Amino acid sequence: FRSTLPGGDVKLAVGGETVRDQLMQEGGQSNITGSASTGSTLTLFLFHRTVDSAFVELNVPIVSADMNIPLVHSLQFNLSGRYDNYTDAGSTQNPKLAFAWELIDGLKLRGNMSTSFVAPGIDVSGDPHGAFLTTQYTGTTIGTPIPVAGYPVIPQFPASFFNNGQACTTAQTTCTLASNIQGGFINNGDPHAKPQKGRGWEIGVDYLPDFVPGLSVSATLWNTQFEGGITGPNIGNIVNNQGLNHFLTFYPGGISAAQISALATGIRQSGSLPTTGYFVYYSTNTNILDLYIQGVDADVRYNFDISDWGQFHAGAQASIFTKYDEAYGLPPGARYSVLNTTGANGSFPSIQIQSRWNLGWDQGP
Repeated sequence: FRSTLPGGDVKLAVGGETVRDQLMQEGGQSNITGSASTGSTLTLFLFHRTVDSAFVELNVPIVSADMNIPLVHSLQFNLSGRYDNYTDAGSTQNPKLAFAWELIDGLKLRGNMSTSFVAPGIDVSGDPHGAFLTTQYTGTTIGTPIPVAGYPVIPQFPASFFNNGQACTTAQTTCTLASNIQGGFINNGDPHAKPQKGRGWEIGVDYLPDFVPGLSVSATLWNTQFEGGITGPNIGNIVNNQGLNHFLTFYPGGISAAQISALATGIRQSGSLPTTGYFVYYSTNTNILDLYIQGVDADVRYNFDISDWGQFHAGAQASIFTKYDEAYGLPPGARYSVLNTTGANGSFPSIQIQSRWNLGWDQGP
């Protein structure tokens, strides 16, 4: 659809789609009852998902160069939106508003604000019968400092259970269990996982000066939030974030292998369980990670000719994080900065300054 304004053609586009994904996987493994030839289990996973979507985009030019308006060489707005409905993960609606304002020929301001999403993996949500590709449970050990305030049962363990051989008291901030204290580890997906959502804005400038042909400069300040990222928390995340404490439960009096197995009903066993365990650690892959990031991107390029020497081109690009915070839990716990560190997760690098430089020359073929 098109309609004409003084600034140019208004353009409208609408659309929709239906997508169906299917995935079948077989998993074979020992069931801990004997040799592989007689003690193995074959599990068939049937994953499927249908997504119904609708989207619309509207482009509105308000001012064009032909209108000769001072400091408004051109001005246009763009409005778009998308709706997606997942049979296994619910629905999500995401709008975007953007503008481009050229003050004079070669100098442009631009900006946008939007929301976005990433659907959970089809094997995270699981198959309709409640099985998950990532599920497993096995015996494991623990040996990390445990905050007594978050786990008030810790002082009930005997002194021999701690790495220093001394009893833990309620007056202590943390106590560290010996690394050979065993328990059950349960790792699975979440049939109630929702789309991972993002929201952000950016504002930037592009400059192509006519008095230096071939030079282009651009810079962008941006801010983004990633909410409900799907991940499985490690022990350090769990014990140090109040919103995750429930993923780890201690049993000073002990819990039997049969009791651990009962807690993991329907989840495949992938290793031996201790005869008696003293904790159960859930590493459920679900929407528990939030990121809050801000930064600046810059780009400078220059192309020029030197008589018979050919064409030269040089450029530099840089990204600089000014903020990089994380939070875990449902609802999110306290934010903390991982800027320019190895971070608390391995998926999103937080190196503060990243850059690339290039120099080139072209001559004939």
